[in-house]
Amino acid sequence: RNLEIDAERERRVNAELATDIQDGALWLGGFDDASMTAAYHLIERLPHIPLRTLDALHLAIAEQISATAFATADKAQADAADALGFTVHRFF
Repeated sequence: RNLEIDAERERRVNAELATDIQDGALWLGGFDDASMTAAYHLIERLPHIPLRTLDALHLAIAEQISATAFATADKAQADAADALGFTVHRFF
């Protein structure tokens, strides 16, 4: 989107992502109204963290699936994940 990587690198990254999903290293799940409601309440639960809507949605779904760890490249999301008790893997 930002034109920071070329088409070949994008293709390789997408191929690796597809392989990780196929091999079960990553799981894709959907979300529903309950997920959106949980994200809304999550923002209320953490008023001291400037959590954006989509970041809250990711965290709410992680809670719903009983994840124990959370990886992010976003400081506010990492702070929220830490506050929620996840083992946080930071990429920044």
